[in-house]
Amino acid sequence: MPRVKDVYTKEKCEEVTTYVSAKSKVKDPGITEKYYDLVTDFFEYGWGKSFHFAPQTKTESTREAMLRYELKMAEALKLKPGMKVLDIGCGIAGPMKNIAEKSGATIVGLNINSYQIKKATQYIQNSGLEKQCSFHHGNFMQVDLPNGSFDAIYAVEATPHAPDRTACFKEMYRLLKPGCCFAGYEYALLPNYDANNPEHIAIMEDIEHGGGLQKIPPIAELKQAFIDAGFKILALQDDCTEGLTWTLPLEKGMRSSKTGRALTNTMVRVLEFLGIAPKGSSEVSRFLNMGADAFVEAGKRKLFTPSLFFLVMRP
Repeated sequence: MPRVKDVYTKEKCEEVTTYVSAKSKVKDPGITEKYYDLVTDFFEYGWGKSFHFAPQTKTESTREAMLRYELKMAEALKLKPGMKVLDIGCGIAGPMKNIAEKSGATIVGLNINSYQIKKATQYIQNSGLEKQCSFHHGNFMQVDLPNGSFDAIYAVEATPHAPDRTACFKEMYRLLKPGCCFAGYEYALLPNYDANNPEHIAIMEDIEHGGGLQKIPPIAELKQAFIDAGFKILALQDDCTEGLTWTLPLEKGMRSSKTGRALTNTMVRVLEFLGIAPKGSSEVSRFLNMGADAFVEAGKRKLFTPSLFFLVMRP
């Protein structure tokens, strides 16, 4: 059960429930930090330490698929001991821990959310990786670190929070040494998405709103953003190919499925009624469920992918 009493202050719930009820089309760049104050424990309860999707077969466990997904980046970047690597939007360090153990590289986790950094630091210490992994509190749109600080950079579904993809990618370009690479996964609209279809528009708005995300662009727009930032594109492809699905955990997972989410929401409402969770906690849970339902529907209709793999190089 999410430990709502640890972080869900009345003021924070009011901030996000205002956002939830307004469903504004204006994408507030500052919502990300507030959003993760409230959803981190829900995500950890439902997903574990790694907060991302991963294409998987019906015979593969979600954990196996997520690990394979994470390590693909490490392999593409050819991470090894002696390399200094930046993890953009590192969450609570689930991918960082797995990549550090596999590659031996030194990794710095960048995160705008102090609550997540606190949890990530404890997780890394518990894993015995504190000499290999560290954290930097900051905004990935403007990182207060020197030019050419890193041998590689990766991002696992973090840059969809960027209010300006080109500006974000330019900052990654600045932080990389010449000849080094940036890899990760982005959210992108697929050809099936019809910008004139009200149902398609509503589904994507629910995804963006429920995920605290900025506007999700088509693949061509993302490609141009990398080019405009100065990168040479080495790979840009949807990893969710035939026989793989990324929605499986939201449909079959014990805690993250529709049934599991409904039970969690019921428990949160009980805690709210008893005064253990502040007023508004169940509304946050409800709006996360709305976003999850929209993700499933978008997946079924093939409107977008959360698994657009990219590998780009600073010349």
